[in-house]
Amino acid sequence: MEKEESKKDVGTDLKTNDPTVLAKTESSGEQGQTNLPEQAQADPYKDLLAQIDQLKNTVDEHFQNYLRARADLDNYRKRFIREKEEVQKYAVVPIIEQLMPVIDSFQLGLDSAKKHSKEVEVIKGFELVYSQLSTFFSNLNVKQIMPINEAFNPNLHDCIASVSHDTMKEGHVVQVVRTGYMINDRLIRPASVIVSSGPTPATDESEEN
Repeated sequence: MEKEESKKDVGTDLKTNDPTVLAKTESSGEQGQTNLPEQAQADPYKDLLAQIDQLKNTVDEHFQNYLRARADLDNYRKRFIREKEEVQKYAVVPIIEQLMPVIDSFQLGLDSAKKHSKEVEVIKGFELVYSQLSTFFSNLNVKQIMPINEAFNPNLHDCIASVSHDTMKEGHVVQVVRTGYMINDRLIRPASVIVSSGPTPATDESEEN
């Protein structure tokens, strides 16, 4: 009988509604929650947000690399097109340089033929061939530099001599000794010219006497 009463007492203690016992139980539960690790109490999305920020930075970096690569590719494409055009524009320069001495000799022959008025047919033949050569050069955008009566230009002309001239202004071309050539905006050969130094100075008769 005593054993049964003791068991009942123990069971009653476990199921008691005593406010003191309940307060102790709640306080122990709160203390257990307070002692949870700080990581468990932190924002559960903090690591996820940090990963998102890191991914954003990576995406921005790759996008910037893409923009730089695209700009480099565009610059390369433009440079390639420009160089290709340059090659096409000036590809005939070596041929022109080889033809220039031939044309120089041809011009000398034409000038010599014009001194003989009897050789009319020969002159016409020279002029016809010379006209064909000029057309050929024109089709290649090759221009002759024949600056007679023009002001001397050191960028296009090569002065080989200067002479006094009564009617030609000083610094103007009196004679073209050798024709110059240029293709598009590039000079192939400057024109060899003789430049006027102005009228001949008048002599003072009083000084001669």
